[in-house]
Amino acid sequence: MGAGAKEGVSEFISFMSFIRDQGIERTSSTDPFVHEKVTDSWNDLPAEVRNYEPDTNWNSLTNADDLGDHIQNQRLPGYHLTVDEDQLGVFVHHDFHDPTLNLWSNLKHAREVLNIDPSATVYRDANPDWR
Repeated sequence: MGAGAKEGVSEFISFMSFIRDQGIERTSSTDPFVHEKVTDSWNDLPAEVRNYEPDTNWNSLTNADDLGDHIQNQRLPGYHLTVDEDQLGVFVHHDFHDPTLNLWSNLKHAREVLNIDPSATVYRDANPDWR
């Protein structure tokens, strides 16, 4: 692995650590979504994050990581980065069920999303942004 590839892996790992520290973990599929702002612009995200593709058979078959009702959208292991209408910046939220894993997880995620009261969804900017 060349120096550039190692740096990219390191950036991805650093970013994953950063979003795990945002305090947005959901302990139940009925917990409301908390969207934490992580940066002002999609281009501020590391390229390895913007271009990440989950390595699962289900995702390669369905492109589940690219689905979602958002202007821009990127799924990471357990998390979902989005740019949404009426919100300035890039936000991350925790998916209790990861829709990229398999059909069953995808169906549980769909049920999770449908059963959440949209008025309970929180958008916040409580923590420092990514770099």
